[in-house]
Amino acid sequence: MVERDYILLGSMTLSGSLHFLTMIFGFLSYTTEGGLFNNVSGNVTTKYLIQFSPHNWVFLLWTTLIFLWITLIFIYLGVNVFRSNRDGKFYCNPALMSTPIFGIMSISFILHLTWLFLWDNEFLVGTTLVLFLLSLSNWTVAILFSMRLLEATEFLSHHARIDLWIYRFLIQNGLATYAIWITLEFFIKFGVALAWSPVSQKIEIHDYAPIPSAVSAIFITFFIAIIFPMEMILWERYFRYMTTPLFGKLKLIKLIL
Repeated sequence: MVERDYILLGSMTLSGSLHFLTMIFGFLSYTTEGGLFNNVSGNVTTKYLIQFSPHNWVFLLWTTLIFLWITLIFIYLGVNVFRSNRDGKFYCNPALMSTPIFGIMSISFILHLTWLFLWDNEFLVGTTLVLFLLSLSNWTVAILFSMRLLEATEFLSHHARIDLWIYRFLIQNGLATYAIWITLEFFIKFGVALAWSPVSQKIEIHDYAPIPSAVSAIFITFFIAIIFPMEMILWERYFRYMTTPLFGKLKLIKLIL
C-alpha cells in the first residue's frame, strides 16, 4: 500500500508537460514557417516523396488524432491523482503507469521534438535515426504498460472494472496507436533517406524511384511477418485488447500493395 508517490507524480508531470510542448510544436510545424520552423512540414514532405508516401492531409489527420488521444490519457491520469481507493491514492494503487514508463515517455517526447526540427532542416538520415529510436521507445512503453496491466487485471476487475476498460481502450490502445504511427513514419522516412540523402544523390539513386520504395516495402513486410505471429501467439495475453495496431498493419499492407 502506497499513500502517495511524489517521484511518480513528478515523472507524470514532466512527461505530461513534454507532451503538451510536443503537441504545440507539432502543430506549429504544420502551420507556420519563418519562425521556429524554416518550412511548413507538409512542404518538406512534398519535396521528398517516394512511391508510397501518403498525402499531407493524412499525416495531419493522424497527428491530430494521436496528439488528442495522448492528451485524453494525461487528463485521465491527472484526474486519478485526486481519486482514492482502499489502499491510498488511485494513481499509485496500482501504479500501472510507473516512473520508468513515464521516464521513457519523456524521452519519446524529446525524440519527437528532435524529429520535428531535423525534418524541418532536411536532415534526412538524422530524421530516420531519431524515428527509429522514437519507435523503439514507444513500443517499449506499450509493452511495459501491457505487462503491468495484465498483472493488475484481477485487482481492477474486482475493485475498478470501469477503470480496467479505460486502461485497455484509452491508454493501452492509445500508446499502441502512437507506436504504430511512428513505425509507419520510420519506414517512410527510411525510404526517403535512401532516395534523397547526400550519398544517394551522388549515385543518383533517386532516379530509380522503385528502389527505395522496394527496400522500404521489404522491411515493412518483414516487420509484419515477425510481429503479427508474435502478437497472436507469444504475446496474446498481453495484447488481447490492443486492437488499433491492426488498422496500422492494414495501412502498412495497403502502402506496399
